[in-house]
Amino acid sequence: MLPLLPPQEINTAFCDIIEEISNVHQNFLQLTDYILRTYIEDALFSPSFWNLFDLIGIRPKTNNHVEGYHGQLNSHCQTHPNLWAWIRYIQESEESTMVRVEQEQAQQRSARRRRATSVTNENILIKAKQEYLDGVLNLSGYQKRLRSFYYRYINVFDTTDKDDLDYEPPQN
Repeated sequence: MLPLLPPQEINTAFCDIIEEISNVHQNFLQLTDYILRTYIEDALFSPSFWNLFDLIGIRPKTNNHVEGYHGQLNSHCQTHPNLWAWIRYIQESEESTMVRVEQEQAQQRSARRRRATSVTNENILIKAKQEYLDGVLNLSGYQKRLRSFYYRYINVFDTTDKDDLDYEPPQN
């Protein structure tokens, strides 16, 4: 959920996460320390690199379209393709992509339909962001609205298996 929070609220939200998760088990502190070092404070990947708050409603939150193109490229090329065959494929791919882009621009819509759930979720996210910016939602309310997207993942942690109580992570 941190990537969808306003950048100025990341530290506050992460402190709340640390406080909550440390009550579950002390071993989670190693994970939170790693996240703090890598993504938040004096980070290897600063929040400006991974935060999506300013991009909500502007561009996709994933790179699935890039991964899809990469998969398509791999399926059409051999392991060690002939250089000229590869260049020809890239040229043909560029041409077909440009035709599709021109069609989309002329029609002012995407040629690919988005799933109804993706559109609904995006609209909920845009509305929640706007309500937060307008002061209708405070940070806690905004986070609760975001949790509705991730509940199915969080729900996994709400169940306690008898083996969960006996688990000890390996010591390095």
